Amino acid sequence: MSQITSAVQAAGEGSAFLEVRHLSAGYDSASQVLFDLSFTIRAHQVTTLLGRNGMGKTTTIRCLMGLLRAREGEILLGGRHLEHAPAYVVARCGLGLVPEGRQVFPRLSVEENLLVASRSDFGSHWTLETVYALFPRLLERRLQGSATLSGGEQQMLAIGRALMTNPQLLILDEATEGLAPLIRQQIWKALSALKQQGLSILIVDKNLDALQTFADQHLVLEKGRLVWSGDAQAFMQQRQEVQRYIGL
Repeated sequence: MSQITSAVQAAGEGSAFLEVRHLSAGYDSASQVLFDLSFTIRAHQVTTLLGRNGMGKTTTIRCLMGLLRAREGEILLGGRHLEHAPAYVVARCGLGLVPEGRQVFPRLSVEENLLVASRSDFGSHWTLETVYALFPRLLERRLQGSATLSGGEQQMLAIGRALMTNPQLLILDEATEGLAPLIRQQIWKALSALKQQGLSILIVDKNLDALQTFADQHLVLEKGRLVWSGDAQAFMQQRQEVQRYIGL
């Protein structure tokens, strides 16, 4: 794993470090969800994955994380192929997931949820102290059972848990879905702080206004195919076209 870590850490601003090439995937022999999908995640930048429900966003993330095996194509991180790697190997390579629906461990306390994910293979920047500094609410609730938290607090915990793996790429599936406006603001503030620290981020969310000012690159899926991609300037100039695919 050290070669991958060195490659990612050495990557300059805007350099490609995760590449998806001609990815195809589905859940059974009778259906296919992704078709010849290719894109690049660049170091120290924020990339969005946009599209209507059922267009393949979560399936793409599941393939990246090793939770679904690709039928065809390649996923490369630091030159290493991950398309057939199990999820625990992908996590060790530096991909951290904040899943849709948060999926915190309900029988564990806040602090136990964080500690169970703690890893220092890529350095120890993210510790209990730094996660609590990012989300002071979690410090207040640290001994509380995670099942008793509000939805917003659980999302903070899910992000904190992913950060405790000290990821090179943070992946968020529906980052602010179903959260109250005040909590959404707190989540975006925290994610902006992570961006300023240079963390690479891949994010799925429906808030185009927030994403427009937050992300560096945008990818739009339609029926499992990449139908639009561009940087922040192109997104602003062609937002009407992008919205046609997203349906918002």
